[in-house]
Amino acid sequence: MNKKNIYIGKILRPHGLKGEISIRCLLEDESSLDHLREIILKRDNASQAASISSWRYYAKGILISLRGVDDRNAAEDLAGAEIYAHPEDLPKSDPDDIFLHELVGCRVELADGRNLGSIKRIMTPASQEIWTIAAEGGAEILFPAVPEFVESIDMEGRMVRIDPPDGLLEICST
Repeated sequence: MNKKNIYIGKILRPHGLKGEISIRCLLEDESSLDHLREIILKRDNASQAASISSWRYYAKGILISLRGVDDRNAAEDLAGAEIYAHPEDLPKSDPDDIFLHELVGCRVELADGRNLGSIKRIMTPASQEIWTIAAEGGAEILFPAVPEFVESIDMEGRMVRIDPPDGLLEICST
């Protein structure tokens, strides 16, 4: 299957001496890690496939062990890599669930029906969802996609309707 891989987290740092790695996991249900046949690690325009041999919770988040990463030095080499998964490996708990990557390219419309532009990229710094909207006229808007501002999402029509508070789009324009 040739679908776009889904960003699910980031490798933070090694933990201990045996190759365990601390990660920031963006999966709603971390137990989905059990279903991943492989993950893709991306850093500096390079990518590599890896397999999770085990994972566990710890006080500051989640630790994973990857096959072939058996010591701290090997784990240190992976720090900072983004973690992606194949979409078919991730369960959707509801048929109406939407993966973030599916929103890229959707047209964005304001509540009054005016066309704003389209979603160019989605970022999740500190687990906050930020949409980069390519607005008409060339501007970019870094839109905080909180439920209070997103009125509706129509995946069949590839359209998102937003209702931000007055002045927010001007503040968020680059």
